[in-house]
Amino acid sequence: MFKLFLADPSEQVSYTYKELIEDLNSGPHELSCFFLGKNTYDVFRAYLLVLLCEIDITLLDADFSAEEIDALVPDAEERARKLSCRVEPPIQNETDLLERIRRVGNGRIGFFTSGTTGLPKRVSHQIGTLARSVKSSSKHSESVWAFAYNPTHIAGCQVFMQAIMNGNSLVNVFGLDRKGIYRALEEYRVSHISATPTFYRMLMPAEQTVGSVKRVTFGGERMDPRLVEHLQKAFPLAKFLNVYASTEAGTILVAEGEEFSIKAGLEDLVCIDNEELMIHRSLLGEFAGSAPPQTDDWYATGDVVSITSASPLGFKILHRSNELINVGGYKVNPAEVEAIIRSIDGVQEVRVFSKKNSVLGNLVCCDVVLSHLNLTEKAIRQELTANLQSFKIPRIINFIDEIETTRTGKLKRS
Repeated sequence: MFKLFLADPSEQVSYTYKELIEDLNSGPHELSCFFLGKNTYDVFRAYLLVLLCEIDITLLDADFSAEEIDALVPDAEERARKLSCRVEPPIQNETDLLERIRRVGNGRIGFFTSGTTGLPKRVSHQIGTLARSVKSSSKHSESVWAFAYNPTHIAGCQVFMQAIMNGNSLVNVFGLDRKGIYRALEEYRVSHISATPTFYRMLMPAEQTVGSVKRVTFGGERMDPRLVEHLQKAFPLAKFLNVYASTEAGTILVAEGEEFSIKAGLEDLVCIDNEELMIHRSLLGEFAGSAPPQTDDWYATGDVVSITSASPLGFKILHRSNELINVGGYKVNPAEVEAIIRSIDGVQEVRVFSKKNSVLGNLVCCDVVLSHLNLTEKAIRQELTANLQSFKIPRIINFIDEIETTRTGKLKRS
């Protein structure tokens, strides 16, 4: 039996490494410089062609509308450019494939940022930047990764890099419902998952355990310690990690909890200025169009932090600076309000957001998805009154069936 490369339950297809190698050897391959893949396999193959042929492409989301693409890449000639590449010499086997991709050539991949607000920015990275956090060794060779990110965004790329450089199998669970995810984890004996907290909350409450899972990684949003407690019931043998990464810089820091510590070699490249996390421009990709917001040589991440130690520098992420809601001069952190609401028995998911108001400037509102219908608005308000100042309590509470997320699975703020 040939080793599995990718299983995609939503497409009801799977590919072995043998089939992948045959496909890569079948060139020449023609790709648009602005690549729009039909499915996850298409995107993964594009990643490999960048690695093997050292080409330069930018990835477009499969669900970008024509209007969005026009806004993001207004030059029609630029959008239409194509390139042709061939894998030479042909790949002999899996060992040969791994040896070649681990050499990490000069290919480049462009991504569009996946923030919760505003028009995405285009950022291009060399393969070396994308692979700098990869750990490859024989002890990782049998890992099976649940792929829980949009494949056209940097988080998905970095999970792919970690998996492919160890010859691992991937199981696409992005977009599956709760039952489908658990079924895939069990069927393929998944050992590693990397996803957003929003994704993990979809798996709660834990109604079954998956003993094959050994590593659960958080990324894309602030880690929620209460969620970790619940996930331990679903994945009792797992180690939990927290990754700080961005489209602008790739993966920077890894921690075993909420508190990040600046590791050796990054002391002069990460700092905190006026409670905001700053990253040295040398860690950034190349921005298309306007330069990234920066102070001298420092990039302002927009993440507000609380310092926990001075040497080595340690901190916790509090919130995004652009997500605070101004209510009559008072600042409301939506993540704080969401955490209180999520702690209420019967709440599956919640999104706190603002609504314009002529008197206060903004009103705090929220959408709530219930795990059971016995919970009432009155009960939620009683809990909030006991734990929050009055200006932080949502004026409007909507009960809905599903909360909208961004293309990468984060809570959508606007």
